[in-house]
Amino acid sequence: MNFKVLLPQAPSELRHRLQRLINQSLEMAPAEKKTLPVWRADFFDVETSPFWLNLNASQKSYFLSSMSKALLKEAISIEHAGIAYANKMAILSETQEEREYYTTVANEELSHLYLLQPYFQFQVDIEAPEFSQLIAHFVENESKRDAIILIQVLLEGWGIHHYQALLAGTDNHELKEAFSKIVFDEVRHHGGGIILSQSYGINLSADLVKNIQSVIDAVRVGPFQVAVLLADLNRLSSIPEITEMLRSIQAEQTTGAKLKLVQQNLAKILSDSDLKRFNWQAWSITEMSQIIANSVDNSKSEDPSTAASL
Repeated sequence: MNFKVLLPQAPSELRHRLQRLINQSLEMAPAEKKTLPVWRADFFDVETSPFWLNLNASQKSYFLSSMSKALLKEAISIEHAGIAYANKMAILSETQEEREYYTTVANEELSHLYLLQPYFQFQVDIEAPEFSQLIAHFVENESKRDAIILIQVLLEGWGIHHYQALLAGTDNHELKEAFSKIVFDEVRHHGGGIILSQSYGINLSADLVKNIQSVIDAVRVGPFQVAVLLADLNRLSSIPEITEMLRSIQAEQTTGAKLKLVQQNLAKILSDSDLKRFNWQAWSITEMSQIIANSVDNSKSEDPSTAASL
């Protein structure tokens, strides 16, 4: 099956006609563009860092706006992948109950997408973040049994905690309600993945180990986007400076806590000996600093205070 996850939009006239039918099915009013919600500084663990406190008001606004756009772009892209995943799994279902289950999951993922899309618009097939492209790759290429473990057990288990944090970190009450709905559904999607993975049996093949490790590695690297942007705004270029900045935002502690959450989700279906096959060691603060130093290009950094005046 040649299955594409991140699809382009239809031509304008057809898109609008189909949109009306989708809105009627979901019993939702046509989505109107909404003001970009901004997550608080404490969500990014920067609020007490001197590298945050040293920024002027315009730079702080630029940081929060940029990071909030990144959060929404990733969440929206992942919901697109979730719809595709559920549709594919409905086709591959082996029982009537399984098909019905995945049909309800697809409808819920579509509802999630329509709750989030009004806050940020972009071309998902072109601009999807790297992490959501990894998820799309899993949906498109992995076997049904492996996909259940990767998508529902590992990633939707992670998603429960991530969306709970998104809910707590924004002051937008309407968006809080949306994330509350998403968390409620994700708990059931994750639970269904555990039931189905245990029903089909778990074969921890070399390919599956590799794919799970790729997700773990995305966490091991630490708060990459936050650190790169904060380093860029502070004009940091040396390893010692960036190391100090990473310590000020507690990069090692937060990364360790996130790795523990990932491990706890996998422990629901894997044995202790299976879990030992993975590298759970967070990158050292020096390794994180080197990666960030290589990613920061101070010579091309836009001064947000200048941009705000244009």
